[in-house]
Amino acid sequence: MFYADFIDLRTIVEKNWNTFEKVFKNKIRFFVVFDEVYQFKNTLNLGNSLTKSQEELLSGITADLKNSFTIFSNKNNNTNEYFIAINKVSDNLGTTWFSNN
Repeated sequence: MFYADFIDLRTIVEKNWNTFEKVFKNKIRFFVVFDEVYQFKNTLNLGNSLTKSQEELLSGITADLKNSFTIFSNKNNNTNEYFIAINKVSDNLGTTWFSNN
């Protein structure tokens, strides 16, 4: 198993941008956000607390990243694999309905 330090993630994404572009879309925006999060990490590593506005910004950044992953993931999933399909319905009177599919 391999591990990477947080700052190494920047290098990994940069060297493999073609792969990550499908998720993050905008390279400049991603690296601006990444650098901001890195500054927050440094603040915490020095034993300082984040301000309320920094916490809220970090919360917004993580929500935005989650949305990016969700949108990317949903585009690659076939919804027919996750939702039930009703193919046949029968009642106690002998009436039966079959799906046209």
